[in-house]
Amino acid sequence: MQGKNLMRNCARDIVPFIPELEDLPIEEIKKRLNLPRVAKLSFNEAPQGPSPLAIKAMQEAALLPNFYPDAQAKELRRGLSKLYGLDLDYFAVSNGADEMIVLLTQAFLNEGEEVIIPFPTFGQYFVSTRLMGATAIKVDLTDFKIDLKKVKKAITNKTKMIILCNPNNPTGTIIDKKELQCFIENLPAHIVLVVDEAYAEYVESPNFQSVISLVTKFPNVISIRTFSKIYGLAACRVGYAVASPQLIEAINQVRPPFNLNIFAQAGAVASLKDQEYIRRLKEYNSTAKKVLYDYLDKLKIPYIPSETNFVFIDTLKDGREVFQYLAQKGILVRMSHGWGYPNFIRLTVGCPEDMDLFYKNFQLLY
Repeated sequence: MQGKNLMRNCARDIVPFIPELEDLPIEEIKKRLNLPRVAKLSFNEAPQGPSPLAIKAMQEAALLPNFYPDAQAKELRRGLSKLYGLDLDYFAVSNGADEMIVLLTQAFLNEGEEVIIPFPTFGQYFVSTRLMGATAIKVDLTDFKIDLKKVKKAITNKTKMIILCNPNNPTGTIIDKKELQCFIENLPAHIVLVVDEAYAEYVESPNFQSVISLVTKFPNVISIRTFSKIYGLAACRVGYAVASPQLIEAINQVRPPFNLNIFAQAGAVASLKDQEYIRRLKEYNSTAKKVLYDYLDKLKIPYIPSETNFVFIDTLKDGREVFQYLAQKGILVRMSHGWGYPNFIRLTVGCPEDMDLFYKNFQLLY
């Protein structure tokens, strides 16, 4: 209890992340369920893993663990610079996108300011906001999509930041690019717009626009990207921000100098050099989603068409029952009670073997 009393007031009620069954590493899940094989379709991980070039680069980096990594991650930033056609000073790196969210709130939020966050979405936005003593203002989605008209109405003289997840997690939906462009053009310059684009590499819709193309024109706009999804480096924790040099400088003022380890940097640099591998992963994801949609259509199970590597599915019954049934079969999905959708599950598009296991067992519920 003494420790609680010593904490900052705004941090006392924050609940630490306690992994549930669906959050655990695969080997631990096998032990818990006493099963020789499990299909972990709950965490939106890339089933095929990283590029072989990334694995080779990380193996070589493993020979140099006694040296500190490059504090500025120059080689990685050079790779990003080449990929996006922007100067190096438009990029800042982080220990996963999660740390970048924390760094942004540390750099820009003051106590008492407000952050507008559409909901449901990624929970780290709310935790980081509260930790800085700022107030999170929830804005409900409309038809499973972020509603920028609602976001605009929520702006007050206390608004300092707006965080949009595009594509949104857990719904997999995107913001129409014309609506986003118009919103940004009319946004007051003192409000920082953060757009989490963790799943952008999976998007196929022509109605999507990354804000990376806008950061040179709008100095209050930030894109968050990650190597945890399509690049398959979730365990390495590599994230980055793309923004105007002024905002990047502010991020670097609060960023720890060695926050991105040598293995992570090596893997990310090599991954950027294998865009053909990434293209194949996107192609697989697209094909696998179509198979999933056909399967759900035959069962007459509703779902939200997704621009990501996961699908938000209405099970037409209590999602907890579906979760427990599938878990007994060695299939882990994400329940959605905490997001206010008790009948829904979020299903990662996995490898063919994992998807076949899901198909075999899910239909038995109906």
